[in-house]
Amino acid sequence: MNEQISTLASSASQNPDSTLKRPRLVLRLSFAGSRNLKDNECERLKTTLFQILQIIRNQLVWLAPGTADSNDNNKPSISKFFVNEPPVLRLVTGLCEGADAVACQVLEKIIGPDLETELAAVLPFDAVTYRQSRKPDFHPEFDRQLARCSWVQVLDGIYDKPDHSVDQDRTKLANERRARAYRAQSAFLLRHSDILIAAINLDDKNGKAGGTMETIRAALTFGLPVIVIHTGKENYNVYLIDPSNPNENLESALADPGQNHNNYHARLKTWVNQLITGSDEPTYSGNKDNENLLEEYFNFTKTEIDEKSDKWYFWVRIKSWKYFILFFPSGPRLEPDKKYKSFEHYRKQATDLNYHYSDLYRGAFLANYLMVIAAVILAVFSLTLLTGVTADCLSQWVLFVLLILGFLKLIFVGLITLNTHQANREKWNDKAIDYRYLAERLRSMYYLPLAGSHQPSKTTSFTSRKIQQSAVDWLFNSLVRAISPADLDLEHTEIVMIPAYDASDTYKTTVTINKQLTISAKDVVIQVRDRWIGEQIKYHAGNAATMHGIHVFIEKAALYLGLAIIAIVSADLILISGKLFHWLSDGWLNFAKTATPWLIMISAILPAIIAALGGIRFQSECQRLAERSKAMQTILEKRDKEIAQQTLDRIDRDKELAHCQPSNLRPPQSHDSYLGSWALDSLYLTEHVATSFSQEVSEWAVLYAKEVSDPG
Repeated sequence: MNEQISTLASSASQNPDSTLKRPRLVLRLSFAGSRNLKDNECERLKTTLFQILQIIRNQLVWLAPGTADSNDNNKPSISKFFVNEPPVLRLVTGLCEGADAVACQVLEKIIGPDLETELAAVLPFDAVTYRQSRKPDFHPEFDRQLARCSWVQVLDGIYDKPDHSVDQDRTKLANERRARAYRAQSAFLLRHSDILIAAINLDDKNGKAGGTMETIRAALTFGLPVIVIHTGKENYNVYLIDPSNPNENLESALADPGQNHNNYHARLKTWVNQLITGSDEPTYSGNKDNENLLEEYFNFTKTEIDEKSDKWYFWVRIKSWKYFILFFPSGPRLEPDKKYKSFEHYRKQATDLNYHYSDLYRGAFLANYLMVIAAVILAVFSLTLLTGVTADCLSQWVLFVLLILGFLKLIFVGLITLNTHQANREKWNDKAIDYRYLAERLRSMYYLPLAGSHQPSKTTSFTSRKIQQSAVDWLFNSLVRAISPADLDLEHTEIVMIPAYDASDTYKTTVTINKQLTISAKDVVIQVRDRWIGEQIKYHAGNAATMHGIHVFIEKAALYLGLAIIAIVSADLILISGKLFHWLSDGWLNFAKTATPWLIMISAILPAIIAALGGIRFQSECQRLAERSKAMQTILEKRDKEIAQQTLDRIDRDKELAHCQPSNLRPPQSHDSYLGSWALDSLYLTEHVATSFSQEVSEWAVLYAKEVSDPG
């Protein structure tokens, strides 16, 4: 199973010039439920869960490309952008006895050649400790399911069982450790999920820390839809709660009698459609521009980009901006991110296309204004040439020069029109924005998996720009789902073998964990602080310097050119006054006669240059982008970097108390107050930074969304 998923970017890794492999259709389910179920309750839960998973299975198979389905022509057009392989249904549980075990067993029944299933787990402690904390008669089933998991996320919690025979502080510490550990398990479970399925007796009001009810509330707060199975009812009522619907909340939803299979069937299919295609409609055809963008993204190669850039009419646009920007400060050199191969090729494709189209767009408007200046110079020079000679002196060479100047003016005006039309028709700026938005969102996946999260933050924007980016959001979310945590070359990843015992605690064999993922909370915080936040601070400092440099240059140039116009006009007035009042000698009169047309020419050209500089400043948004980057630099330095440092200080203070950290189930010494479960704090920090950067690039996309203007 993992080998097939890991081929997601294999074609790109083998040949960087090949087209990208499309993502596989994957849907991730997390499960939380009661550990105390009677045999008859387990059977009823199996029946209900099987019905739910079958609905999801059937919809995934229908949405996947290339499946034998009679309604294949009615599939959403977005389906063709998935790779032609069976879809994957991934279930992530806590590998607990009771409802978790039932869910894993039901998943095994959802089989067939047109669907693959994958089991994964999140454990609050190391696997040996967690196994020992389970009931002995569950150990064989735990071992079987653990070995079947394609990956297991192991957290840094401490299993400290409360002992009421010791002092009250010792019991309080044990309770806090367990609460932190199980709440961390609940939080990380949701970070690998698109839908939470929860089996709970809603009549039982005694919820525990990190228990099913807390997990349900956390999922809704996190923005995940939840399927609640009420195990306290004989018919196991099912509730579907969508946090994006303002008319739905947990209390009002649970006040209803619940839904039977026929009632929730259609709505669950709609949920799957929404998650996989980005639309509620089962036959949603999408937007043609979005589809063209996706086709280009997957099919364009670096060679094609280079060949296109080498054509002279593209080369001029690209180089004009690159040469222009060389005159301004560029800021400090940025260190590259540590990359994961599974995401690297997709981000590189987005980055290459972003640079290509942003250079084209900026070069297009810069070339326009340069051609306007050239056209004005030619026009004024023609007039000056005409006024400088009499009709008798219009020799053949003068007429020939005027003819050439006229043709050149016509060419420049035509090129400006064609340049503007092509840039706007081919949506160079829109594409540059979309690809930068995708590249920055994919960059977050160099850091979120370090913290154990594969559920990126959502961006919000109430503009048409956000609607246009629906294809990019779909692509990003599809890639995140398709790339399994087991496929990432994370630092803290290994294949682990643990001892397995029988019911009498006699050594039996070993269980192999296919891929164990662990989190070093301190390392995560340091990388986020120094590499992610630190490099982003350097980027915004450099961008602010560059944009401010352009702004200052244009302002000063406009000022000096304005003063030059005043000086030229003043000199012309002096010469005219001298001729009028006979102040000038014959020599000065001859000079005035010759100089006046050229002074008029220069005084006409300079305002055109000033207007062009103003247009460049407007089109590049240099002043606003400089102010924005400066503000972002301040926010990152004064807020996010300090928050990261505070998190690191808390982890360090707590780890100083870890000298008596318990191993397995051995209770710690009374003076040991190490809490553990710091992976949760590093997760929240990383998500906070990811949300800030996602929102920043989303707002930037709105700010910079404009077409190339026609200077004429």
